[in-house]
Amino acid sequence: MKIEFSKEEYLKLLDMVNIADWVIHSFTTGEGEGTREYRELQAKIFSFAQEYGLDDLVELFEGSYEPTRKFEDESPAFDFIEEYEEEVFWDELIDRLTQRDMEVKHGEDWLDEIFENEELFREYQDKLLEYEEEFEKYGLDRLKLLEDEN
Repeated sequence: MKIEFSKEEYLKLLDMVNIADWVIHSFTTGEGEGTREYRELQAKIFSFAQEYGLDDLVELFEGSYEPTRKFEDESPAFDFIEEYEEEVFWDELIDRLTQRDMEVKHGEDWLDEIFENEELFREYQDKLLEYEEEFEKYGLDRLKLLEDEN
């Protein structure tokens, strides 16, 4: 199989591969378990940069093709990543606080019952909305840790 890309398409592919690499490796040091093949595929895709006249965006570093500083500075990939991480942060914070509150009120098994119990589901949705509105209005300004009572 052979796939042909325009220069613009190839540049977008570099961005997409860079985003994928960030998701896979951003919280690991060195090679994560089972990710070597992804890094090799990334290097293979990056190795074609010169053919597209984009060799200033990719460099050979320690035997592997890597994005250059120029690529990192000019690529919209990190804007997409930042936007994604911002949304994930708020969604996870709201969901985890809601789940915590529901567990405190209803016990550990509340989640097993949520889809069969309309009232419980509505309470969960209301609590989500309560946290969403709180954080939308105040951000983290009113989020405080309680002093240890001991």
